[in-house]
Amino acid sequence: MDGDKLIKGPLFSIVFYVCGVYLLCTAGFSAFYLTKKRKYILRHVLIRLFFYSLMLFSCFYLQKDLISKVPVTCLITTLVIFMIHLTYLDGKVTVDVLTQVSIRSVFEKDLVQLLRCCSRENEVYLMIVDIDGFRKINNTYGHSVGDETLLLTANALRNNVLEGSLLCRFSSDLFAVAVELSCDYDIWEMKQKIEKAVEKINRIDALPFYLSVTMGIASSAEYGLNVCDLIKGARNSLMINKKNK
Repeated sequence: MDGDKLIKGPLFSIVFYVCGVYLLCTAGFSAFYLTKKRKYILRHVLIRLFFYSLMLFSCFYLQKDLISKVPVTCLITTLVIFMIHLTYLDGKVTVDVLTQVSIRSVFEKDLVQLLRCCSRENEVYLMIVDIDGFRKINNTYGHSVGDETLLLTANALRNNVLEGSLLCRFSSDLFAVAVELSCDYDIWEMKQKIEKAVEKINRIDALPFYLSVTMGIASSAEYGLNVCDLIKGARNSLMINKKNK
């Protein structure tokens, strides 16, 4: 009797309605994003997220009848499922859907490891690539052309970075490349290859504008083995190069 009163009391009602609202929210977001043409999230992950929330809600609801005499077990089980549910996306989303390159958080973790394992004879180079005038491209020609621009740029980078390089979409119009090298000649050669690949896009693809990129480069020899310092150095180099363009 005491168990029934506790499981059906205020605590049960609060958790029950929170789970219900959470289920409705994930259902709403799933429906909203599945109708969008711009795929900035992993749709299959979002669908799985919805089913996880459905399972969470159903689990809690069923437990009130199945184990009403053990309300604490009911709440603990629901909490465990909820925590698994919330951490699911963090472990699954590692690639930007549009460009199919790593997302920034994964890139930075790999960069930390690259800096840590870099041999004394080599240096780690970080290159940040900016699409010139990307905001104007989006505003003038629409998001579909903007998406195509991102995809073409990502492919140009993917096909011309050195073997063993880390590549990611750093932000909306920025990409980043990190690689361990024994001399700086290779990084400048890679930069030239990327510039030629972008120029080739202008000759082959029928874009309604001239596509160009600006790059900033920083090395661990100059900025040390701290990721934040290396990123700051590459950003400063990028800003200087954009001003001089």
